[in-house]
Amino acid sequence: MKDKPVILVVDDQPQNNELLEAHLLPQGYEVIKAENGEEALEKLSNNQVDLVLLDIMMPVMSGFEVLEKIRADKRTRLLPVVMLTALKDTEDRVKALAAGCDDFISKPFDRHELLIRVKSLLRIKSLHDEADGAREYAESLINTVREPLIALDQDLRVVTASRSFYDFFKVNPKEPVGQLIYDLGDKQWDIPRLRELLETILPYKTSFDNYEVEHNFASIGRRVMLLNARQIQRVWGKKLIILLAIEDITERRRLEDMLAESEERYRRIFETASDGIV
Repeated sequence: MKDKPVILVVDDQPQNNELLEAHLLPQGYEVIKAENGEEALEKLSNNQVDLVLLDIMMPVMSGFEVLEKIRADKRTRLLPVVMLTALKDTEDRVKALAAGCDDFISKPFDRHELLIRVKSLLRIKSLHDEADGAREYAESLINTVREPLIALDQDLRVVTASRSFYDFFKVNPKEPVGQLIYDLGDKQWDIPRLRELLETILPYKTSFDNYEVEHNFASIGRRVMLLNARQIQRVWGKKLIILLAIEDITERRRLEDMLAESEERYRRIFETASDGIV
């Protein structure tokens, strides 16, 4: 775990990098320097950077090009990037914003403005990191549950699902996220009893247990399921999350029916035998 934020400063003029470093080090930041776009991308791939101060006007690879590559990489696409520029042209600033720039600092830069902007963006990144960590933790917990589990937002669209859900119901893991639950598996989940639970019962109750649903799935055949539902407020950046746990009781119900039939058969045999004795 890092004990202080890491800032990558990128400028083809070494004196500018030295000046930025002189402002940032006393504030407790770790500074990594690069003098061109290729070096900057290499430093990003080899270090856990929290923020980039990026010059626009550089030879070979401009700041615009570096920014586009940062945003195209899944690992760095959310990394805060501040563009350092002497350009006053609105068109250039619009171009940078369109490429994903988070903020600007004009050259020659003011020390106080620099530190305020850096501190603000690092605070925002820290909050995002905490949210990502909480999401990762929650998803890890979901994946430890043996029964299929699926999380929906308030519009009944899939937020995440456990591995057991994908495996049991033969659902492609790339398919569900963002989809309406009823549309999953070519609308196999458009089940009247499920609609009743999610649209009629759950809006008036924060939880519901042992709600029985029977359905014939095209992929896995007839299933009898017990559904447990819970509403959770304000997680994963959503106003409301619905956790839906699914227990397959098909085999248990089959055995119960067989036992009931057997008991009924013996009861009739006993009654017949009793009538003969009388």
